[in-house]
Amino acid sequence: MEEGSRVNVTYRKKKWTTISIFITVCFFIAGIVCVFLGINPLLEMWYDLKSFSNLIFVVFHLYYLFSFIGVHTNSDFIFWTGSYSLLIVTSIMFYFYDDIFI
Repeated sequence: MEEGSRVNVTYRKKKWTTISIFITVCFFIAGIVCVFLGINPLLEMWYDLKSFSNLIFVVFHLYYLFSFIGVHTNSDFIFWTGSYSLLIVTSIMFYFYDDIFI
């Protein structure tokens, strides 16, 4: 193989179906709701450790909302939806820990 040659690898782009658009919109709405739930205790002047630890989840949600730009293939979309759904479930369990488990 010559030194200057590059391997041209092409990937199939994501075909956006109605179901994948619906899933994406649902995740964006759930992400925005989770961001609001994370910021809400600080807006209501509840300054405790849990209110400030909610900001970590808010940063993760904002990262995942902006990382959607990098979804180009079907496998990217599957990874994004799987990991973002885990983040949404984890953050909701953290926000409502007292109501769910105690």
